[in-house]
Amino acid sequence: MMNENKHIVEKLVMQDHLESFIKCPYQVYYFQLLHEKERMWRQNIQAVINSIVHTYYELRLEDQTKLSALKLINQYWHQVRFDIFRSGEEYYMVLAKITDHLLQFLSTKSKQPPLFLYENLYIKGLESQASITIELAEWSATSFSVKKFLLEADQQLMERYSQLVSVFSYETLGILPEKIEIVSLLDGRITAFYPIEQDIPKGVQYLEFIKQLINENNQGCFECPLTKQCKDIFKDQNVH
Repeated sequence: MMNENKHIVEKLVMQDHLESFIKCPYQVYYFQLLHEKERMWRQNIQAVINSIVHTYYELRLEDQTKLSALKLINQYWHQVRFDIFRSGEEYYMVLAKITDHLLQFLSTKSKQPPLFLYENLYIKGLESQASITIELAEWSATSFSVKKFLLEADQQLMERYSQLVSVFSYETLGILPEKIEIVSLLDGRITAFYPIEQDIPKGVQYLEFIKQLINENNQGCFECPLTKQCKDIFKDQNVH
């Protein structure tokens, strides 16, 4: 296990989840470290967030307003299941936070249409073809910037995402993003990363680490309900 994952390993050992983590880290996070209902509403709301963001940035620039964002939130929020929350209070609290922060961050006026909107970047390597989805990329002064909207994210997840985006951007487009912003909609926090070429080896190392885990547990992935999440990284038939 890589040094930067040491604190995760220690946590898993304490909770007797080390074997599960080695088999598939996604299963540990989604099925063991989270309460079942919490896992369900987080996945449900993340899918709704993706739909809102995607549809909003497909609108004409002059139609990208707070009113439009509010209408989209109202339209897609009906897909969120009330019964998967532990209480009505939790449901309305999450709804209020997500609505407030989406209105805040989506209302930032764009000067031109997105460079990428939910586009996949592909690279060949590590004996397979891999891809990553860029949710939103916009032109910047010298390059382009990437923005990702998440329900919630910890520091390590954000760093890993930034490293992977750097690798795929450099290998596919020949340039690095000027900035990568990750918006956490539960707490309204924006975390920015400014990639440099020294970040690329770290991203490649992490890509190799994921590939190794998937290859070592190929059969288990056939039975894993999180196969779709894994496929966001690797698209090779020999992987899943």
